[in-house]
Amino acid sequence: MQKEITIRDIKPDDLNDLVELYDSVWPETAGTYEGKTKWMLSSNPLYGVCACADDKIIASRPSFQSNIYYRHVKINAVQCGNSSVRKDYRRLGIFTKMNREFLKVFFDENNNDLIYNVSVEASKLAYQKLGWEYINALSKQTYFTNIWNVLLKTKLDIRKLTGNIQYDHQSIPPLDNFDHKLLEVRESNFRKSKNIHTYYSKNFFEWRLNSDTNIAFFTIEGLGTVIYKIGIRNSLRVITIGEVFLYEYNHVNLREIIKLLKKEFKVDIIEVLITENHPCFSFYKKIGFVSNPFKKYLNLGVKVVSDEMKKIC
Repeated sequence: MQKEITIRDIKPDDLNDLVELYDSVWPETAGTYEGKTKWMLSSNPLYGVCACADDKIIASRPSFQSNIYYRHVKINAVQCGNSSVRKDYRRLGIFTKMNREFLKVFFDENNNDLIYNVSVEASKLAYQKLGWEYINALSKQTYFTNIWNVLLKTKLDIRKLTGNIQYDHQSIPPLDNFDHKLLEVRESNFRKSKNIHTYYSKNFFEWRLNSDTNIAFFTIEGLGTVIYKIGIRNSLRVITIGEVFLYEYNHVNLREIIKLLKKEFKVDIIEVLITENHPCFSFYKKIGFVSNPFKKYLNLGVKVVSDEMKKIC
């Protein structure tokens, strides 16, 4: 007999049950979810729903706040993450039911504008049925520091270039030596481009770094700071760049930072997820970063309801 399944809002005291859920859904990374989940539950406001059976969480649809701006105007937005359903409860329509409830809760609130996420291919159709639009804007750009070494390690099997990265453990980085001036320099460049973007104010930046997701800093005096993670994908050593904060945004400065990053860490691959309208996108291309020729764009999905936001997005 099928257990009764109920859907409710996620609450801050759901931490242990959510961590247990994520450990069961992603056993290959079990034991790494407590810090990030605690951080997600600190999002203010907190939007998210979960499905329960016998008072046990068997699926979740959480989100966290994003400090999104369009030019000088703040957009009330959240990013979804860690959406999951326990294996023995799949194919019951739970994911769709959670999504519908999540949309109702979020857009019934006054002045909420935008939900976005980067989804796996298997989830894309389900999102589209609920009105998600997918935008060809976000791509993964890859730089091979030594192509011959990569070919040797992969034995010409390109499948080894894909898959999850097991990141090295990093403690939450201290901000004692970070120059917060870099945040305002970045913001001035984004507002010139008139794009939707994340504004890293001092408070939001500090909150974002507390996600406990193995983020690290690499600072070059006079040039800027790289926010990155480092780990192993199959046999390849990989750096994932989260953002490069520059004192002056130009091709020469970014090239020098990538050069010093290669020298410092001796990795096989450097990669970055970046939109085509990012001020540094053309700089990465000039340096030699390339996208996947078989899938140029990632599944960047947005959900909006107002006519104004439809025009902007």
